[in-house]
Amino acid sequence: MIRPKNRTRSFARLFVFAMVWLAGAAALVITTVDDGWAQKKRNPDKAVAKRDRDGDGKISPEEWDKSPAIFRKIDKDGDGFLSPADFAKH
Repeated sequence: MIRPKNRTRSFARLFVFAMVWLAGAAALVITTVDDGWAQKKRNPDKAVAKRDRDGDGKISPEEWDKSPAIFRKIDKDGDGFLSPADFAKH
């Protein structure tokens, strides 16, 4: 068995390797948990139902409470209404 001349240096390398590995594993777990949370939070049907005051299944510019520029950005098909499909593509 080959013994390192400097055990402190060998321990430091092992410690750095372990810390880098743990940081990578933690980042992977955080990313996975965050993606799952974001997917649960985005629900196109709920986004429309929340703002659809007349119950027609789509949001008109009059029902929209945010900026008209945001409305146009979300309105992917350009029909002047926001549907669940528009929110899903956004």
